[in-house]
Amino acid sequence: MLYSKLVEKRMPCLYVCPDKQLTQQTLQLATLYGIPVCVFDKPGELPMDFVNGKKILICNFYKLFNGKSIFIRENMKIGSIILDDAHKCVDIAREQSALRISRDHVISKKLFTLFEQALKHQLPGTFHRLEGGDPNMCMKVPYWAWIDKNEKVIEIINNYVKEISSDPENEEDIALKWDFMADNLMTYDCYFGGNSIQITPIHVPYHMVPSFYEADHRYILSATFEDDFDLIRDLGIEFDSIVSPIVPKDRRDVGKRLILAPRRFDTLLTDDALRQFIAIYPGEGYNVVVLVPSEAKAAEWEKVGALLVNRKNIENSIVKLKNSKGNFMVFINRYDGIDLHGDLCRLLILDGLPKYNSLLEHYAETRMETLSAGKKAQVVEQGLGRAVRSGGDYCSVYLMGSDLTSFLGVEKYMQHFTPITKGQLNLGLKLLDGQETTNPLKTLKDTVALCLSDDESWLKYHNTELSNISLDSVHKKKRLRLEIAESEKKALSEFRKRNYQPAGEIILNEIIGKNGISEKEKAWFYQFAAQLIYPGQKALSNDLQSKAANLTTNMFHPPQGHVYNKILKKGAQASLVKKKLEEFERPEDIVLHVNNIINGLQYNPEIEANEFEEKLQDLGRFLGFAAQKPGPDSGIGPDGLWGMPDGYFLILEAKSRRLGKNAISKDNIEQLQQSELWFKEKYGEDAHYAAVNLQPNGKKSRDVFINQHHKVIDKVSLELLHTNLRQFANALKGTHPKAHTEESLLKILTAHSLTLPLFRSTYIKAIK
Repeated sequence: MLYSKLVEKRMPCLYVCPDKQLTQQTLQLATLYGIPVCVFDKPGELPMDFVNGKKILICNFYKLFNGKSIFIRENMKIGSIILDDAHKCVDIAREQSALRISRDHVISKKLFTLFEQALKHQLPGTFHRLEGGDPNMCMKVPYWAWIDKNEKVIEIINNYVKEISSDPENEEDIALKWDFMADNLMTYDCYFGGNSIQITPIHVPYHMVPSFYEADHRYILSATFEDDFDLIRDLGIEFDSIVSPIVPKDRRDVGKRLILAPRRFDTLLTDDALRQFIAIYPGEGYNVVVLVPSEAKAAEWEKVGALLVNRKNIENSIVKLKNSKGNFMVFINRYDGIDLHGDLCRLLILDGLPKYNSLLEHYAETRMETLSAGKKAQVVEQGLGRAVRSGGDYCSVYLMGSDLTSFLGVEKYMQHFTPITKGQLNLGLKLLDGQETTNPLKTLKDTVALCLSDDESWLKYHNTELSNISLDSVHKKKRLRLEIAESEKKALSEFRKRNYQPAGEIILNEIIGKNGISEKEKAWFYQFAAQLIYPGQKALSNDLQSKAANLTTNMFHPPQGHVYNKILKKGAQASLVKKKLEEFERPEDIVLHVNNIINGLQYNPEIEANEFEEKLQDLGRFLGFAAQKPGPDSGIGPDGLWGMPDGYFLILEAKSRRLGKNAISKDNIEQLQQSELWFKEKYGEDAHYAAVNLQPNGKKSRDVFINQHHKVIDKVSLELLHTNLRQFANALKGTHPKAHTEESLLKILTAHSLTLPLFRSTYIKAIK
């Protein structure tokens, strides 16, 4: 495409890759195909063959997109530009235009002091954990504090940049990023984490790189175009181009992938057993590559013989995969940017759900479920694409980890995958349906052998199944997300022009009234509109922020005070459980979801408090209760609150990391009493409730005084609950998730002591 434009226009043409490895690969292929190309050969100078439109310049995205880019400095007009692996380029654009520094940094300390009161006012409890360096905590500076103190922030960072600019020994890239940020800081947000702070743009300021934004022709390439919203918001790509991309109609180009999730076939399989099983394949002459999200996951694979691949040895490792077979390697967080075609990788493993790369994603997780689910699906999709790079290629894939398999089991999350990937996931399940589970590992090995041997019957079956998949239309939910992204882009463009009220009105008029967006999403966009309007209309902004806070938890409390949304009665328990079960695709997915809850709901010092609290909320919702986390979400109230459908409440305080020998202390009961007072203030003195401490030891110290409402779920009760939850999930396995009746569910709930009265009498005990 670029070569044709080079010949046609004789204008500078630029091929941009996300990393060094892909840049080298592109250079080699261009040379092989006889296409005239060049690279940067002199520091600080654009190659003249590129400037004169004689050769295509190949470079990495960092070179184009940074505050001191030579393309900006030279005001370089580009005729045509290609972004290869565009989603990775979006991530780099965000990284290059954002500032992330440790909490120990002098800038962090000054900013923390500057915004201390604003943060504390929002979430007092969370603030103190954040102040103490808890790595699981994340808080966003309220936009009104950020905007009001904008000049002070500029002064703090600018003074530091001046200081380091005079020190040739300082290698920080803050000065490089500050050029992007300095004049755009009002369109940035600031997040504090336990270990770091991040100042990140609401949308990437792509307008700061005219060479890219004003190029006559822009080609955006990606193997996965299912989650394209960031391309609109962060690269300014046109809505019509995203809605009508150029895609091949014959999807034989995707290659043959057999994707299996072993634990969706047999829920009794363990990850440890699967690792031992997979470790056999390299000895049979196959290259096996494992992609994991963390060092902890990688360590589990190293125990069974995998080589850890990192920045230091990645190039040598890729060469080894090219030149030999029987290799066994594990890569951390490398879901894109590596090409493992052909024999480089015949067996690909994805173990675990990708984690957040930024504080922004961490913050958005509980506030915009569709955003976080879409991002995770996109990263999984990119990972799946590492080992099949052409129509003639093939590989087998195992998906592992309770969080990943549980994620894939929720039907609404599957909308974020491409039709082809959804088809291949379903194809793998269909192949295993009805297969014998007495020896599940042998069944898996025999099934995978069909793909690894390039079996003719398997190829025919694969091609037949994929030929029935429709790719032509953009489904309604995706189009809605794209329309929202386009409206966000327009609104921020108005904001940059200082048209504050028109910017907010775009959000109010074009997004909030749309059909198909949830209450959480409405709250998110009311808050966004309030942020855009704030510099021009503070009173109107406050009204909008109040609406956001009244719709759902986790939004900013308006400056005038805290807002709490009371739990409402929802209906019969069996009906609510039925509705929850209908979210899953298969009975096995329900079992995996329950196991995922149980894994985090343990009395164990190694499990983080926020994970226990999250799983406690998940359990409540699974059982048909209205479940909240008032303390973690707002800084005021208990760790958990369950509103049972019969109007009875459970006030929950989690002490999950306490050792079993520790009795219930005076401090524990005082905290429980504070949560009681909070509850009575919100729900009245006549509300029916139990105030429940969750900790291993159900006995109190001698100096502790309790009332009739104070109860405990001790270790024995929690383990009994685990047992009954597992048996409940297994009892559902014989019926499709959408085929349960309320009557049958009530019987099963009763049999496992999970109905409202049985739950309270079986697991909740008097404190001794």
